[in-house]
Amino acid sequence: MADVLEAVAVGAQAEVDAQWEAYWREKMEAMLHAELIPAKKPDEGVIKHFVAWCAQDGISHRPCAPSVIAAYLLSRVQDDLEAGKRVSPAKFKRIVSALRSYHHLWDLADPTETPIVRAAMKLIRGRARNLQPSKKELHNGKSQIHKNNR
Repeated sequence: MADVLEAVAVGAQAEVDAQWEAYWREKMEAMLHAELIPAKKPDEGVIKHFVAWCAQDGISHRPCAPSVIAAYLLSRVQDDLEAGKRVSPAKFKRIVSALRSYHHLWDLADPTETPIVRAAMKLIRGRARNLQPSKKELHNGKSQIHKNNR
C-alpha cells in the first residue's frame, strides 16, 4: 500500500512539474510577444508545494478559495511545529506573496487579500512566540539527540 501511495505521490509531483514548466513557457512567450516583463515571479517551491497540498485533498488550486489559503498556511505552521522548527512570520509572508503573484499571473482574483487570510496571518504573527519551542527546549532537544548518538 505504501508503494502505491509513493508511486501516486511521485506521479503527482511529476505532473505538477510538467504543468509548471508548460505554464511558464506559455506565459513567458505571451509576455515576450506583448513585451511585458512580470513584476514578480512566484516562488516555484511554494507553488509546487501548494499545488501538491491541494491535490492531496482534491482541492482546486487555481483559482482557490480564501479559506484554502488560510488552511494551507495553518497546515504549514503545524508542519513546522511538528518538525521542531521555529515559526517565522516572514516565511509565511513570502508564502502569501507567492500565492498572490501566482493568482495575478493567471489573471485571477487575489484570494490572499481577504479577511480570513488576514486573520490567519494575524494568528501566525501574534501567536508565533507562544506556538514555537523556546530556545532552551530546542537546545535540550539537540542535546538529547547528540547524547543518544554517542
